[in-house]
Amino acid sequence: MKLDIQIFAARGLPRISQRSRQSPSCLIQIEGINQSFQTQAVKNATSPEWNESFTFEKVSQKEVQITLTVLNNSNTISYVNFTLTDISDGSQIDQWIDLVPENPKQKGGQIHISILFTQGEDDENNLEEEEEDVQDNNNDSLLNDIINEEQNDSPTPYSPHRTPDSKRIKERIIN
Repeated sequence: MKLDIQIFAARGLPRISQRSRQSPSCLIQIEGINQSFQTQAVKNATSPEWNESFTFEKVSQKEVQITLTVLNNSNTISYVNFTLTDISDGSQIDQWIDLVPENPKQKGGQIHISILFTQGEDDENNLEEEEEDVQDNNNDSLLNDIINEEQNDSPTPYSPHRTPDSKRIKERIIN
């Protein structure tokens, strides 16, 4: 899967120093992927607008752990960690997310992001190869299906983890 993430803006960021002005930027990291992205710094802002887009290739479809860190130079202002599960092609999230402040005596603010999961070119090639393999083994699998059906008369029980639910994905982000 390919993950496109847009970082629109933040609001209500705490000031890390009353004496100096801060220039926040946002660092985006995904666990298990060596690549990370960072927005441009916005000068003199507690409510910066970045409006930047980034793309992560070869993201796991089962579980993605994302970390967004709002920085002033190399000092952390606020951050948020969240995990998305049961992702399908075309899944999209667009919302404000509460940030956790580095200083627990302050409020962390919020960040507005949009996340879109799409099937990458490599994924499409892999699907085509898998379809060819399935067609080559069609006779064997048909026989195995008939045998398995005779052995299992009960239908497969419904599992909420088999189909993605956008409401459940959004609830996981909030939590």
